[in-house]
Amino acid sequence: MATISSGRVFNLTPVQSLIGGHHAGNNNSNNTNTNITNNYGVQVPSSVPETFGQLVERTDWGVSPPEIDLDHLRDEYNQPEVGTGEWIFNDDGYRGWREGSESKLLWLCGGPGTGKTMLAKRVAAELLKGPGDPQHGVKLVFNFVSPEFPTDEISADEAELPQRKLAQIPSDLLYSILRQDEKLFDSCKAELRCQGDKLFTNPGSLWKILGNAIRDCNRDPVYILVDGADGLKETLCIELIGRILGLMKIHKVKIFLSSRDVPHVSNTLSRNHTKYAKINLDSNSLASVREDVKTFIGRRVDALGWDVSLKTKAKEALLAKSEGTFLWASMAAENLECYSSGPDFDTFLEKAPSGLENIYRSILSSVSKRDGSDKVLNMIQSVALALRPLTFGELGHVLACIEEKSKTEKRSHRGASTKIEPRTKEEVRKYVQSSLGFLRATDKTVSLAHHTAREYLFAENSNGLPVLSKSEADLNISWECFQYLHQAFAEPEMFQEVNDRAHHDRSQDSSLRQDHKEDETGETPWEVARSDPREAVVKRPYLRYAAESWFIHARRSIDISKDKFCDDPTRNWLQHQFFETGDVIRKPWIELCGDPKMEVLAGEQTPLHVTVSLGLMPLVEKILPNLTEDTNSNRSLLHLAAKWQHATTRSSRFRPLAHAGGPGEQICKIWGPGTK
Repeated sequence: MATISSGRVFNLTPVQSLIGGHHAGNNNSNNTNTNITNNYGVQVPSSVPETFGQLVERTDWGVSPPEIDLDHLRDEYNQPEVGTGEWIFNDDGYRGWREGSESKLLWLCGGPGTGKTMLAKRVAAELLKGPGDPQHGVKLVFNFVSPEFPTDEISADEAELPQRKLAQIPSDLLYSILRQDEKLFDSCKAELRCQGDKLFTNPGSLWKILGNAIRDCNRDPVYILVDGADGLKETLCIELIGRILGLMKIHKVKIFLSSRDVPHVSNTLSRNHTKYAKINLDSNSLASVREDVKTFIGRRVDALGWDVSLKTKAKEALLAKSEGTFLWASMAAENLECYSSGPDFDTFLEKAPSGLENIYRSILSSVSKRDGSDKVLNMIQSVALALRPLTFGELGHVLACIEEKSKTEKRSHRGASTKIEPRTKEEVRKYVQSSLGFLRATDKTVSLAHHTAREYLFAENSNGLPVLSKSEADLNISWECFQYLHQAFAEPEMFQEVNDRAHHDRSQDSSLRQDHKEDETGETPWEVARSDPREAVVKRPYLRYAAESWFIHARRSIDISKDKFCDDPTRNWLQHQFFETGDVIRKPWIELCGDPKMEVLAGEQTPLHVTVSLGLMPLVEKILPNLTEDTNSNRSLLHLAAKWQHATTRSSRFRPLAHAGGPGEQICKIWGPGTK
């Protein structure tokens, strides 16, 4: 139920949480959106909803389902191809797991793209069959894990990411429970009153609440499905499996776990002496998988409308090279649509690459040879670097900026022009089609076809996108998001003046004059946006992503040279209102950013405090050149304080490594009284 980059459930930002004593003893069940001011002068909801339904209905809590929720699983459109996946219900391992009288785990394993998630959806839909009402209780507790973005080294927020990720998973599981039986919301409600916003970043408490909810379920057994556990870093994956197995001690549960067949998963199951059955999709003896792939290829090729001989030739060629991999078959079929007959068709069938890495390379090569390839490749990279799947509105804005940038190189950032009109949903879908299967679109979002595509794109030896390095691309995205925040919340004259000093460009003056128009209340657009950031999100589709991600993208780009990060005159970070003492930009940003720790930046703060709190070391060094002069910045006390500050942040004030006599004490002396 916490706001965590991808697959988020309870989208609770710091200002939507109940802080300190303001919520104590408040049992108001009135479904109103009245707010109170918390200890940091930020507006928050005045009461904890009495029911889960109220929590969902009240817009001030911002509750949203995970990408794969009950409605998704019950929708036949999202199920595997008809006639595929049914074999699993007759598998001895599955039947023993389903029909046994004891708690047990079934491990579905297989390589990338072998159909694990689609089989998990097939099993989930089977377990959810029947009336979906509270009288029938909780049928299935489920979570489809979003893979973590691979990092080359420890990033500035590395220490807190595991906690946030591990908090997200029980949040997803709780959401699926409460959608099926709202009576179980009581234990969660009590913890909301007790802990306020700290609950949503506290994995221990969330797992305890989840355990209580499962214990109180009126179903025996309770089915728990977790797909893609190996998408987490190894240590986090091991902890997740341990947490899930621990639920066996409090109730009769049947656990369905899917992942790649990696040692840390099998070793964890063995160490816990867990009774489990195993279905390995990589097994050559599993002819059912090959039959499913054959059926899948057949339907995809039949949909092309070719004559029988061409279809037969294409089916045989694709099946021979698929190696039982649905993802490969899907991407190859997507490429096949570009051909109909002739030498190109025959060449494709003959030389169609086998293996995922080869198909990725082939797709990117094909894309790069087409007209407008630079825009499509930039789109792929933007989606690959995104912290979560992008909505059509968000990607529509990104595409508009990519197109604008291709027309003129005068602007070095997306979002500089208020005249940019986001591309429509249909236009976005056409762009996605131009990726030749590298991207996939649901009815709401766009993402990579598979998380292994991201691993390929940014692998050192992949010869991936011929554009920017990952760090430099992260820096560009961070800057674009940062600028977008100021478009929404900054006074136009101040924003333009800062940009003029960097770009000497007055081309936007006419649009800025339009921004001065007041509404019926006499407020300017930026004043309205500051007072109601959530309404501003409705009008500016990229605003939520910009708020959530700019500082995270900035942290990821810290390993590039300082001159690129902040000495480049086109990126004058510290001259923007965000880093001023007042919080006119930071206050609405805090409401949207999704990180509870950022509440410490509300109110008057020095630029040093803000930059260190965000872990942006290049900007810290720019503010304090004397402190880091003639030192190794990777070993300096200031560097360590900035890099690890999040591990020692306190809700009252920011305290980087501030133990007595420690390095943080020296930093606190620089800041002055009140920082310890």
